[in-house]
Amino acid sequence: MPPLASRLLGSAFPIPPKLSSTPAIQSAKAKFQSQLDTLLRTGQSEFITFGPPFNADKVTFSIQVFSATEDEPLCEYHHLGEEHKGEFEGEGVNGDTVYRIASVTKLLVVYTMLVKLKGTGWLDERITKYVPELLEGGGQAKGVGETRWGEVTLRSLAGGLSGISRDFALQDLSAMKGLGEAWPVLKEGEVLNVRGMLNPDDPEAKQLTLEDSLNLIRARHPMSAPFRAPFYSNTAFQLLAMAYEKIAGQTIDDGFAEAIAKPLGLVNSSFSLPADKTNSAVSEPLWSFDMSPYGACGSAYSTSSSLSRIGRSILASELLPPSTTRAWLKPLSHTGSHTCSVGMPWEIIRLDLPLFSPSHPPSLDSSNDPNDTPADPSDGAPQNVPVRPVDIYAKNGSLGPYCSALAISPDHGIGFTVLTRGYGIIPLIEIVVDVWIAAAEQAAREEAAQKLAGRYQAEGTGSDGAKGETYVELSVKHDRTGLVVDELVVDGQDVLNQAWRGVIPFQSVELWPTGDVIEDGERIFQALEQYGLPETSATGKQMLGNVSNAVWAMIEDWSYGGYGLNEFIIKTDADGRGLSVRSPAFRTGEMKKSSRQLQTREIS
Repeated sequence: MPPLASRLLGSAFPIPPKLSSTPAIQSAKAKFQSQLDTLLRTGQSEFITFGPPFNADKVTFSIQVFSATEDEPLCEYHHLGEEHKGEFEGEGVNGDTVYRIASVTKLLVVYTMLVKLKGTGWLDERITKYVPELLEGGGQAKGVGETRWGEVTLRSLAGGLSGISRDFALQDLSAMKGLGEAWPVLKEGEVLNVRGMLNPDDPEAKQLTLEDSLNLIRARHPMSAPFRAPFYSNTAFQLLAMAYEKIAGQTIDDGFAEAIAKPLGLVNSSFSLPADKTNSAVSEPLWSFDMSPYGACGSAYSTSSSLSRIGRSILASELLPPSTTRAWLKPLSHTGSHTCSVGMPWEIIRLDLPLFSPSHPPSLDSSNDPNDTPADPSDGAPQNVPVRPVDIYAKNGSLGPYCSALAISPDHGIGFTVLTRGYGIIPLIEIVVDVWIAAAEQAAREEAAQKLAGRYQAEGTGSDGAKGETYVELSVKHDRTGLVVDELVVDGQDVLNQAWRGVIPFQSVELWPTGDVIEDGERIFQALEQYGLPETSATGKQMLGNVSNAVWAMIEDWSYGGYGLNEFIIKTDADGRGLSVRSPAFRTGEMKKSSRQLQTREIS
């Protein structure tokens, strides 16, 4: 396990206001293009760890990488498979090409409910309040096969914690013909000859009604008790859609069109089959497969441009209050994997992002030379390279040949969409993550070195009238996260070493942005003390009491005169350039960056 520096959850540096103009992003474009070109030409990638090589002739795909603050994508790449050209109606695949997005539909359902229903109190309502039919015949877990419907909330349904069955008929093998003699013979009435993914165009299969589906849902055994552990469920989203209809008085399809598609100006995005096949990645029979009554779990159609627009709106809190967005972008439960948690309905993957590239170890601190930052931090995180955790909030989907992904990195203000017809989405997603998350981290680090690092000095005398300098020196170092406080002098006194370190025996102090930027450009940063203590025992065993596990609880552990020692406030201009810094606890007043420094930074 690579060493983990003490860290807070969230961005280590402020997100650059215009990512597309940063050198790191420009370099990422070339690297991304090269990796995809190689994949299409050779069929090989380090991320293909099983199965056949990538077959470019059999795959059509669209990829967009986007920033929360820019209308145009940071990068996009589209490909029309050779074997699909004869049936593709249009000039070529682009950002407006329509795909089935399968289970990404679930994200649209939750987003619609959050926007339309206002607040979040409804999340803790019981599903039986809105679908009382679930209680017919009991529903209170008298036997091992009964679901505890009275304990199932809308939050548990949206976040995979309801414990209810995954499906009731979508992929039931009994509907398939010719399974073989090894399968037990089913009695009359046990064969579910209903329309599903395994027989989407079978004319003899029954199209389920809502009443049929409720009967089948009640008959299925639960996977677990509610809130015990996360289990993926398509059925949960049918029930969520039914609850939404009772609460809002409209279908979830209409709610999405009204609350999401219209205000964001989305084109060709809906829960129903498009009337026109032009510029669409059509693969029958699943292109036209009517998923009723499963529609809310995977029926939607959309484009890479529309999903990018949705992702930008989430990152920027365009349709939701920022506090609701922040609450939404949090896990509800962990899984059995150290790197995967579950949200509503986010699939949250935790990456260990190296602070610098082991193949390009920096020779100087970036505070001395902003251009000496790592050339390629996407080389991985081997031993002895410090890393920090970054959470990617994603929703993936698959429906036969259609695979889809919409993902965002709140720490970096970026996201991506990958839509495919044909099999091969895994290396595409991995290449996107490998190149772009590291590039966004590097861009923020470079911007901080160029625009925030430096000396900030107060004008005139100190807080008590004594003659002496008051200033702070901030830098960005290759092996540290956050802005490093190199010096803090108040009225000529070295308060960093003689006062602060006297209370807390830290090795270094780093400033992390934790507050929103308010109207006058000010933002709260919290100082994170680094102790350099080991993460494991002397024999390498995990220690529950290691300092990194307690960092979140140690901020503002000490205060002075009513202000936490950790609080710093940095003021920036619209371009993110540092204008002033103040430490309320140490009574520094406003320490300003000199005009000479501002000019020098601007020229560089």
